[in-house]
Amino acid sequence: MQRINTRLLPVTIIALLLCMATFLNTALAASPPAKQIILTPGSTEIWVDGEKATLPAAPYVSDGVLMVPLRRLADELGFTVQWQEGPPQSIVVNSGNLRAEMYPGTWVVFLTGSDYRAVILPAEVQQKDGLIFVPTAFFQDAFRVPMAESKGEKGVYLLGSDNQPPTAYFDVQEPVYAGEEVKYIDKSSDGDGDAIVERQWLNKKNIFPSPGVYSVTLKVKDSRGS
Repeated sequence: MQRINTRLLPVTIIALLLCMATFLNTALAASPPAKQIILTPGSTEIWVDGEKATLPAAPYVSDGVLMVPLRRLADELGFTVQWQEGPPQSIVVNSGNLRAEMYPGTWVVFLTGSDYRAVILPAEVQQKDGLIFVPTAFFQDAFRVPMAESKGEKGVYLLGSDNQPPTAYFDVQEPVYAGEEVKYIDKSSDGDGDAIVERQWLNKKNIFPSPGVYSVTLKVKDSRGS
């Protein structure tokens, strides 16, 4: 049988980390606290429970410490943030019965309410371009929010859960010709060893009739919901 076209058909591979989104029961319901936030220094793009979102400013590394914009991440985690003029000026973060107060330019957080103690941060609270930045350790040390660096991708940080998200990745058996079956090879993995329980393909076709460049996306979810 004669081939309809002998030109190679490139397939663009896009691998995504996915944390499945939590859906609201009604449009008027308040957003629940995020289970996991994935962020990267130098990028305003974050993933909140699998949904792409944007920070008002990119996280950055200062003296080896990851600094993040406080208010947006606190909102996602279900905390409230208040600015108090003073003097001295201070920032108050509340979560349930726990209250944390800190001051720009200092390293100490004072906790009152259900937990009374002082926390020494690895870097001072910084005010930059009208925003307050805190070390990610603030959430971990003051409010016991889990945090970890991704094992799959260096420089990617997880906030809210230490469950490593699975890595979605696939390849195709080459060569790929127009009009012939495409053989996909799923190489997705999970750094924690959790089972991958769900796969979602976008634009996956067994046959592409015409030569060209096609984008095929794979999203995966592990047994713990990341």
